[in-house]
Amino acid sequence: MFMRRPPPPIPSDKESERRVTCRYAASKGPVVIGWWIGPDFETAEMALRDISLSGASAVTETPPPDSAPIWLRLNDPAHPDWVEATVIAVTAGRRSPTLVRMKFLEPCPYEFFKAAIRGIVPPGEAEGTAQIGKHYWGGRYWD
Repeated sequence: MFMRRPPPPIPSDKESERRVTCRYAASKGPVVIGWWIGPDFETAEMALRDISLSGASAVTETPPPDSAPIWLRLNDPAHPDWVEATVIAVTAGRRSPTLVRMKFLEPCPYEFFKAAIRGIVPPGEAEGTAQIGKHYWGGRYWD
């Protein structure tokens, strides 16, 4: 007697998701990343795209080395602490900035996470007056 094998299960979206925590759209505000090259600490400004408690992605014109340990911080005096991460992938665009995906070595500090999602309020501006739907970068708001 021959028995047919059951078809293989079709993975649902939840099963194929490789991330441990949910990603959230970031305010696209500036972050500063840094990495060591010998005795020199290099830095670059990036625009944060999304963030979770375990990682983030951002775009930049000056990418860090692939698979390098990096440190990032919000470009905001109220949040001066650096968060350590590892570069997972660097994807160069043809006519667009380079996408950098990174994984935090420890869970992202919650205050950093909240500030990255809600955006950085420019100095001297009350939180309630920030322009909704716009991104603050380089001293002015952008769409």
